[in-house]
Amino acid sequence: MNLVAKVHEPTPAAVVRELLNRAHTEYYADDADCFIDYYDASAVPTPDAPASAPAPVAAPAKTNPARVIVIVHGGYWRQDIDVHRRLDVAKWLIDRGETVACIEYRRGAHGPWPQPLSDVRCAIAAIRARYPHAQLVALGHSVGGGLVLLSANDFDVVVALAPVTNAARVYSEGKGDDAAKVYFGEDATTNLLMSASPFYQPAVQVPCLIVHGAQDPEISLTHTLDYLQNPQHFGHVDSQILALCDHMDLVDPRCAFWPSTWAWINTHTSSARS
Repeated sequence: MNLVAKVHEPTPAAVVRELLNRAHTEYYADDADCFIDYYDASAVPTPDAPASAPAPVAAPAKTNPARVIVIVHGGYWRQDIDVHRRLDVAKWLIDRGETVACIEYRRGAHGPWPQPLSDVRCAIAAIRARYPHAQLVALGHSVGGGLVLLSANDFDVVVALAPVTNAARVYSEGKGDDAAKVYFGEDATTNLLMSASPFYQPAVQVPCLIVHGAQDPEISLTHTLDYLQNPQHFGHVDSQILALCDHMDLVDPRCAFWPSTWAWINTHTSSARS
C-alpha cells in the first residue's frame, strides 16, 4: 500500500519569532550551524500568565531544573531544513514551564557524515555542563530520532519519533526523494551507511521509547518494527505504534498520540512540578 503524505505546514513565522525572542542562544563550536537555543523555565511565562503579558527576556543565567528536554530536529540531513522550521512541540513544552534546549547541527554538504552526530554529541556535552544536575531527556524526530538513538547513552532518557533506524535501508528504498543518496553520495559505502544506522549499533542503556505512525509515508513503520525485533535491541526499547498517525503528526502536540508519549516521559523522569 502506498501511503500519501498529508500537508503539514511549518510553524507559523509569528510563533517562531515569539520563541526566538525568548531564547538564549549559545554556540558550542565555531560555526554558524553549531548552536543551541535555550529556553529556561524561569525565563518564560507560565500557562497561567495573561495572554497579553509580554514574554520576559530570556536570561543567560543557569537555572537548576530537574530535567531538560533536548530537541533534535530531522529533515533527512538537508541543509534547508533547520531547527526553527518546526517548533510546535518546543512551544508546547515551553508554555508549560519546561526547560528546553533545541540543537542545531551541521548537515547537507556543509556537514557530511559523521558531522551531524559529532555535533549533536558536542551539544549534549555543552547542555550537560550548563545543567549538571538535571536529567537530559532527548526528543528527536526522523533523522533527529536516529541521532538521539545513536547518542542515547549520552542522555538519561530518550524518545525517538519516527526515527531513521537504518540509513542503509532508507538509501536503498530512495525515501525522501533519494535523500540518503543525495546526502551520503552515489558511492556511499556499506560501512558508512551502517555507522549512521542505530539498527547496527549496540543496544541503548537508558530508558528509551520509539513512537511511530502506521500511516508514515516517509519512513515506513516496518523500519521501527525491524529495529525492535532485532535481537540486539529486543527488550531494550519501549514502543508506541499509532494506527492513524503519519510522519509529521509526531511533531504536532495537538495530535491524539501526544498525551501517551508525554505520560511516558513523566513516568521516566523527574519534574520540578511533580
